[in-house]
Amino acid sequence: MTTLSRLLAAAAVLLGTLAGPARADGPTTPPAGTPTPGAPTSIAPDPTNSGGKSRVTVGIQTATPQGPDQRARYVYTLDPRGVRQDTVAVFNYSGRPAVVGLSAKDATSTPEGAFIIQDEATKATDVGSWISLSRTRLTLPPRSMALVPFQVGVPYNVTPGDHAGAVLLSIATSSIKQGKQVIVSNRVGLRVLIRVPGALKPQLTIENLRTEARGGWHWWGWTRPHTTYTVRNTGNVTLTGATYLRYLRSFGMDPLSVPDGQLPDLLPGGTTDVTVDHPGAFTFWHLTTEVQVDPAGQDLGQVVAPTAIARTTITVIPWALLAVLVALVLLLQWAIRRLLRRRAEPETPEDADPSAAPDGDGPAAAASDPVLQTASTATTSPANGDS
Repeated sequence: MTTLSRLLAAAAVLLGTLAGPARADGPTTPPAGTPTPGAPTSIAPDPTNSGGKSRVTVGIQTATPQGPDQRARYVYTLDPRGVRQDTVAVFNYSGRPAVVGLSAKDATSTPEGAFIIQDEATKATDVGSWISLSRTRLTLPPRSMALVPFQVGVPYNVTPGDHAGAVLLSIATSSIKQGKQVIVSNRVGLRVLIRVPGALKPQLTIENLRTEARGGWHWWGWTRPHTTYTVRNTGNVTLTGATYLRYLRSFGMDPLSVPDGQLPDLLPGGTTDVTVDHPGAFTFWHLTTEVQVDPAGQDLGQVVAPTAIARTTITVIPWALLAVLVALVLLLQWAIRRLLRRRAEPETPEDADPSAAPDGDGPAAAASDPVLQTASTATTSPANGDS
């Protein structure tokens, strides 16, 4: 095989799901007398990559030296320098021989909360390096099973807490694409979880908390908060947890809440991303997002996992609504000033009382003016004397 072919094969590695016993799709049945796997998973190589041959179906399951058992995974509690012997069962469900590989790798949690193992090219430094398999390559006859012993040895300087890895079964298929041979390695495995006693530190941390106002009506004050954050396991034990989120609004408005959430299992160092969308509410000025995570774990003894809390605040200004309010205020001010100005203006002649004319020509003016009254008396007196 050329170097280029090997590189293409490594790039085409497909990760299978990790759970209990594993098997690959195929039309055949297990060997007679073989116990049915308790929680089977499968490898299903693409039949177009089999060179025209029938599909090969292989599987893996936890076992004892006597045969397969019903464990879903390998779970151990081992002290530093501790050693444990165990067995894995490998099946060929097909009607033709199958060449399979066995290996051990480390595992971690993805941002989606999934349990994921290292790729084939990455060297194991944790649980994967602690597992020694008695056989790493097997040729399985049709409809057969093989029991493979292995040993787990914990180093003397390992840190306390939980460590995760997997025992993997792989099968390769080849095809010719664009004149070049491509080998695809399909893998499926069994989880290996090891608790090393010592000082346990259960701790989750909230990172990258962000909230933004969404929705076409937020310019009018109606906001749909959109929040994202990451929860990281910064402790040394596997944890899950309940999440609580609420939005605090300004001016005494009631807080907004969303349904509580549940985190997946997070291995030490693992992360998961959380996204929350609120249906919407009226918001003005400050909107504070408060997130709380209550961790939970198994076999923590008297150790209490602290609650993780994070907050962030954004300013929400409904500019369109403010523009309307400002326009209304300016209009009201103009109307008040106009009313006050009209009240301060003097009365016009058209508005005066005709009986109170200021030119003094009428009887009412003479009656109210002493000078006019005297002149009137002096005018009438001689007339009375002549008579």
